[in-house]
Amino acid sequence: MLSLVEHVEAFASRAFQQYSERDLQGALRSLGRALQIDPGCEFALMMRGHIWLETNHPRLAIRDLDVVIVHNPESISAYLRRAEARRSMGQPHAALRDCEQILLRDETNPTALHLRAGLKTDLRRFPEALEDLDRLVEFHPDHLKGRIDRGFVRFILGDLQGARTEFGTVMVSSDPAEENTVALARVLFTVVERTIHSLR
Repeated sequence: MLSLVEHVEAFASRAFQQYSERDLQGALRSLGRALQIDPGCEFALMMRGHIWLETNHPRLAIRDLDVVIVHNPESISAYLRRAEARRSMGQPHAALRDCEQILLRDETNPTALHLRAGLKTDLRRFPEALEDLDRLVEFHPDHLKGRIDRGFVRFILGDLQGARTEFGTVMVSSDPAEENTVALARVLFTVVERTIHSLR
């Protein structure tokens, strides 16, 4: 006979398998069963929160992530997911507070720096966004999406040569996983070139 812990592990394992097969509703049911047995199971709460986000239910994601953070206030992943959920709900200031919690624990966390820069861009706080993107690229020079965003913010701030340099740097990447980012950089590089040419 299975113990309660073994039952939770079995449901969580089933949920992981269902998720990998893209049976999201089945995964949610299995996670719900695991959480009926152990309401504080961090793995099940995190996974369910991720699925809620993926299926455009940020309020439900926040509910699960709040529980994780209450039990484990050092969970960077929970703060990050909650920040993403809050951003999708149009709560940028709350999302920024979650980013601050992450960066207190890991001051060069690339995902948190990138997300915080995006939130500041949403709020039109462009110089502050640029500070975060500068820090991101300083510590993670291969973060191409960060470079794209830094180029965009520089363009908004009128630094056309700086924007051109950023997009040009991304364009020479040979990483096949970044093919779409490189294609976007080419388009933006052309836009900047045309803008520079029109101002001559």
